Amino acid sequence: MKTQLNKETALIQNTGIRTLVQNCLASCPTCFWSMPAATTGKYHPAISLGTGGLIRHTKAVVRIAQHLMHMQDIAPGTLWHDNILAACILHDCCKKSDNETYTAFDHPTRAAQLITAEATLLACSDDSLISPSTVRTIAACVEAHMGRWNTDPRHPNITLPTPITPLQQIVHTADYLASRKDITLADIS
Repeated sequence: MKTQLNKETALIQNTGIRTLVQNCLASCPTCFWSMPAATTGKYHPAISLGTGGLIRHTKAVVRIAQHLMHMQDIAPGTLWHDNILAACILHDCCKKSDNETYTAFDHPTRAAQLITAEATLLACSDDSLISPSTVRTIAACVEAHMGRWNTDPRHPNITLPTPITPLQQIVHTADYLASRKDITLADIS
């Protein structure tokens, strides 16, 4: 696994969830580690652009989610806390494949599928410490992270889910706030 998200991954206290996140990061497209958060430059602040911008965006999403969880009294080490952190770290891990130029509209679904596939592999090993319902919760948070931007006229056959649960709302809100050009977070690196 690349080391750029070690600090964020270490915040996850549940060993099974942390292992799942590490395995997903090890299996995601290589471009995740170097691409900008916005392939067109339209929808993210300057810190999220350029080489490594998606990683800086991911770090910002995690930081904002921590504040939102604190505000909602979701304590570190709880299952909700670890599920939200996992979803925030993985929400854009399949933003595009190594062969694509632009963001894939179905990237939330691709990331959810990666999470499910990696969890299946873990379940086949002796290291499985994560329940199927936890995997479904994390995948559902990732899949709903786009919020009301869940359709695209260029992809009329795809409608992404919208956030319904409190966990999905926190992941979506953290991603949304991290993508605002008028909100700047200091020392994201």
